[in-house]
Amino acid sequence: MAVVQISRIQVRRGQENQGTGVPQLAGGEFGWAVDTQKLYIGNGAVSEGSPAVGNTKILTENDNFLDLAETYSYKPGEIETTVSGSEFKRTIQSRLDDRVSVRSFGIFADADITLLLQKAIYEIYLNQLNKTNAKSRIVLNVEAGEYTISQTVYLPPYVTIIGAGRDKTIFKKTGNFTMFETVDDNTVYNGDLDTVVLSGHRADPTIMDSASVSKGLLLENLTLKTTDNQGTLLMLTSTKDSIFHNVKFAGPKLAEASTSVGVDLSAKSNAVDVKQLKFTECEFVGLGFGVVTNHNVNNCVWENTIFDKLVQAFKFGEAMEIGQTAPYNNWISRCYFEDIDEHAIHINAGTRNISNNNRFGPSVGNNAGSPAEAAYSIIKFTETGNSSVDDDFDRTYNLAIDQTYVSSQPYIADVQGPVFHNYGFTQQVECPVQSTDVLLFRVSAEATKTYTIDYEYVSTQVSRNFRRSGVLTVMINRETNATFVTDDYTTTGTEVPDESLQFSANLIQHGTDTSCQVNYQNQIDQGTMTYKINVKS
Repeated sequence: MAVVQISRIQVRRGQENQGTGVPQLAGGEFGWAVDTQKLYIGNGAVSEGSPAVGNTKILTENDNFLDLAETYSYKPGEIETTVSGSEFKRTIQSRLDDRVSVRSFGIFADADITLLLQKAIYEIYLNQLNKTNAKSRIVLNVEAGEYTISQTVYLPPYVTIIGAGRDKTIFKKTGNFTMFETVDDNTVYNGDLDTVVLSGHRADPTIMDSASVSKGLLLENLTLKTTDNQGTLLMLTSTKDSIFHNVKFAGPKLAEASTSVGVDLSAKSNAVDVKQLKFTECEFVGLGFGVVTNHNVNNCVWENTIFDKLVQAFKFGEAMEIGQTAPYNNWISRCYFEDIDEHAIHINAGTRNISNNNRFGPSVGNNAGSPAEAAYSIIKFTETGNSSVDDDFDRTYNLAIDQTYVSSQPYIADVQGPVFHNYGFTQQVECPVQSTDVLLFRVSAEATKTYTIDYEYVSTQVSRNFRRSGVLTVMINRETNATFVTDDYTTTGTEVPDESLQFSANLIQHGTDTSCQVNYQNQIDQGTMTYKINVKS
């Protein structure tokens, strides 16, 4: 077999970073930079048709394609980004870095991602270059899937985690521990998870007096889920100015024994409090308690949120931390409560907290039973200054009017404690001809209180045009077990049976519970009465 010798092709070579660097190569001539491992070819002369004299770089495995790629201009359809004749362009690397996915840190669903997630959070929000740089406080996106958390993950200030939606992006806690907990920006992280020094971590009493707070958090479109009835899903320690939107806090609660907590609010000291948190369109379901605190928590909002299958939805100030102000100026609005075993809102310590325009289903306060098993007030305030405004209680109709419950079941208060509150709905009852006192409706009488009842009575007597508008006041004195009734009204119509409708009240005992029965007589007329109640207690 003949041996064919192929001549070796010589390529000009040298060091790009020494002397004058890469020289001008002849047309078609190769040049190899041995120090940077880059390959060039000469363009050739313009007279030969080259667009410009120079060298063209050839891509090799040592090049970063994203650094060399053409720049990107945003121009869908007819949109122009040109300003003063100069088109704005960006590198593809810059464009891709607009969005950071947990997958860039090796985090994928159906696996224990605890350490990888902690690493990602610390690198983005807490390393020495990023934690004081507003431009580095970017969004960490978590794609749909279920991700296992096996120990506490700590959240420094400005953490922003956005998922694909409730019940789409799910963090699942396995064990009796806190899933997520805030720390302040004094936490020291130098790239090694084994040497992190936490600051503001509630479990470490040596740093509890730190004046720093956690702030600027945003959690959105996520589910935080526990597989047992213990532990806490989110611990917010001395946290402020943070938003939690469309987050589901879920557990497997099937019995009242559950002690799991959705959100625990903790202040390191009275001065370093929890404030200005906003929970919107969230859901708390299947837990022992939705939101719990025994610390200084103020000016926080829960809005358009669902609370379902809980022992209590809000438990504030049951065992206040010594030296701290009780929760105040917090607002719970336009939320829905269903299947709450005990109180939906229980504020044992604190003032100027408001429940406004909330809806409480019929299975609230009944130990997971029907209104026939009512055992707890729906809202309980222990201190003065709190209020319930325009709240709607489904259980009210059953206990106030429905004869199925009136004869055997006491009227357990909708709102209990020293509070002024008004109902956000009206009730309607029929008032046929009656010559003796009969039940009109019931109200609670667990304490001394005054009911101011705005009412409108319209006669339904054939050929009778009569309307009566008034304010019925029922005062209950539990020190003497006496009731007092006054009625201030005006009438209109062509035929005016002024004194036909008359009211009275008396206390009824059901075991150890006391209710007040409001009665009526209607001697010569019949009609329909619509009323709305305001309460002072």
